[in-house]
Amino acid sequence: MAVSTRKTRRTVALLAALSVLAAGCGSPFPELKPPATGRMAIIASLATASGIALPAELPAPYELEVTLTQDRQLLQERRPMDGEAATITIDNLYIGRWQVDIVVRDAAGDAIYSGSGSVWINENETTTVSVPLAPRPGTLDVTIDIAGLTLETQSYKARLHIGGNTYNLDRLEGTAQFQTRLSLSPGSYDFKVDFYTDSFHAYKMVYAGYWLPLTVLPGKTAALYWKPGTGAVVIETGPVGPPPAPAGLSATWQDGVVFLEWTAVPNPSVTGYRVYRRLGALARYELLMELDAGTTTAVDTPPMAEENLETGTGLYYVVTAVNNQGYESLRSPEAAVVVR
Repeated sequence: MAVSTRKTRRTVALLAALSVLAAGCGSPFPELKPPATGRMAIIASLATASGIALPAELPAPYELEVTLTQDRQLLQERRPMDGEAATITIDNLYIGRWQVDIVVRDAAGDAIYSGSGSVWINENETTTVSVPLAPRPGTLDVTIDIAGLTLETQSYKARLHIGGNTYNLDRLEGTAQFQTRLSLSPGSYDFKVDFYTDSFHAYKMVYAGYWLPLTVLPGKTAALYWKPGTGAVVIETGPVGPPPAPAGLSATWQDGVVFLEWTAVPNPSVTGYRVYRRLGALARYELLMELDAGTTTAVDTPPMAEENLETGTGLYYVVTAVNNQGYESLRSPEAAVVVR
C-alpha cells in the first residue's frame, strides 16, 4: 500500500512539471542576450598636429594603421590615406573605454607619423574621437672615419656637436672610426666634430671641426659618413620638412648691400620666413631676420667693419618658412655673393 502511494505521488509531480514546461513558464535556462555594442568614428589629421600635408619627398602611397585595444581585445584596421586627414568608422565595439593608436606608413613601410588617444563607447551610439598625428623622430647613424690621416695616430676620442647637444665618442677598438646612433626630431641641423687625444680636457683637443648641414626625415634612418680629410658628408635621404622649403633664392651684391629674393611657398599655413646668413664657407648659419608671409625680399647690410670682412669674402644665405603651428621648414638652396 505504501509503494502504490509513492508511485502515485511521483506521477502527479511529473505531470505537474510537464504542464509548467508546456505553458512556457518557469524555464530553468535564462534567455541570453548579445553583448551591448557601439560604433567609433576616428578622425586622424595631420592638419590638427602641424598644419601641413604629407611630405612629397617620402615614398607614397601612404597607409593608415589603426590599432584598438580594450583589456585583452585587439583590433586592427588598415586604410589608404590621401591628403591631410582620414575618417574611419568601426562597428560592433563592446561598450567601455578603448585605446586608439594610429601610425602612418609610407610605401617603404616606415612609420613616419603617429598619434594616440582613448574614447568611451556607449551602447548603440557613434562616438567620435580626433587623433592628431605628429612627425615621428628620425634616426641618424653616424660614422666618423680618420683612416689615413694624422689624426689616426693622435685621436682616440671625438665630440659630436648637433642640435644644441654634444655626444662624447670613443674610438672603436682596432679601427680608425667613431660610431653612434641618434634619435632626432625631423628637420635641418648643423653638426661638427672635435677630436681629442685620450681625454676630453680642452688642452687635449688636437683638431676643432667646422660646421656642416644635414637633414633628418620623419621616421627615416639617415646614414652620415664623415671624413675630416675632405669634409665630405654623405646623407642617404634627401631634404624634406614641414612646411615646404622656399625656392628660387637669389642674392645680389650692390653698393655694399645684399639684395635677397625668393619664391613664396604656396601653402596657406605659412605665416612668415626666416633669413639666415653665415660669413664665410666654414662658419655657422645665424638668424638674420624674420619676415611676414607676404614678404619675399630682404636687404642685408653686412657688418664690414665689425667682422673685418675683406674683398673676396663669401656671404652665404638661406631662407626657411614657418607655419601657424610653429613648425619650420628645411632650408632653401643656398645663395652666395662675394664681398667687392
